[in-house]
Amino acid sequence: MATVRDIVKDAFRVAGVIPMGEDPTAAEAEFGLLTLQSMIDSWISNAMFGEWTDVYKTAAYTALEGERVSTTGSPTITRPATYEDGGLEYGDGTGTRRAPKELAAIQVSDATAGTVVTYIFDRTAWVEIETLTLDTTCPLAGYGERGLAANVAVELCSIPAFGVQATQGLLRSASAFKTAVRGRRMVTIPVNKAEFA
Repeated sequence: MATVRDIVKDAFRVAGVIPMGEDPTAAEAEFGLLTLQSMIDSWISNAMFGEWTDVYKTAAYTALEGERVSTTGSPTITRPATYEDGGLEYGDGTGTRRAPKELAAIQVSDATAGTVVTYIFDRTAWVEIETLTLDTTCPLAGYGERGLAANVAVELCSIPAFGVQATQGLLRSASAFKTAVRGRRMVTIPVNKAEFA
């Protein structure tokens, strides 16, 4: 799976900011990381991963998909590996548990700590958007590395200092990726029986 660095490097190249075969500078790579994080945050804010349900908790709580949890006192907010879902068969043999839905989001806003942390469920695990580094596996890359890089490239093209404009082909690639991701959000992923042993 591609790292954030791989996606950022491809984005700088397809945007035309750097020539093919070259790597972005350390400062450009960090800017690309911030651009990726900002883009994903924007998508989450604009309901690309579903609408939010606001809840307020002051004690330990297991968050549901699509919840924006506001807290005080820094209670433990759990992102579960499975959810109760009675009556349907998801592979655990009991029909009562399922994995989180694909591309589900959870956001935790802790007034005491002054933090906002956003997670998306990317195929097999919850990924914290704010703690991504250039060397971590890039969330959403499994839906198409080139398409994700095209979206970052479009964002880079909007920065006047880079002096490049997005081509129609780049815009089409970016749009096709977003359409594919929207089609996958909140799809139930079957759970392997071994996970319940």
